[in-house]
Amino acid sequence: MDGISYWMAIQTVPYFITLFQGVAFSVSWCDELHLLSSTSDDRTTKVWSFVFPSACQHSQQSAAESNGTQPKCWPCVDVKLLCSCEGHQARVWQSGFVISEDCSLSSSFVLSVGEDSNICLWNLESHKLISCWRA
Repeated sequence: MDGISYWMAIQTVPYFITLFQGVAFSVSWCDELHLLSSTSDDRTTKVWSFVFPSACQHSQQSAAESNGTQPKCWPCVDVKLLCSCEGHQARVWQSGFVISEDCSLSSSFVLSVGEDSNICLWNLESHKLISCWRA
């Protein structure tokens, strides 16, 4: 809920990401790795990396107030496209993250579900399609 109140408090959208050839259908956030996945009718799942600065003038929350984690300064975040997963034969409806216990990219994945009835599993470090199942 504090993410929503923060957005309302600053009353601006810090980032507007465009990289699809069509309509975006869904987004999914991974707080452990600071990743966002998005799906589209251009048959792709895109994974975005959010790198927050260790300190900035916007951060009003101390590490103690944020449960010992690094506070997230949304106005200063650096957003980069981590990977574009292409493998579906039709629109991609939804995606989600499968995160390893050690929260490493090498053993974490993104799942995507498409209109082609396929469920695809992508490795976040290699950006490769690991497996695809027909639903």
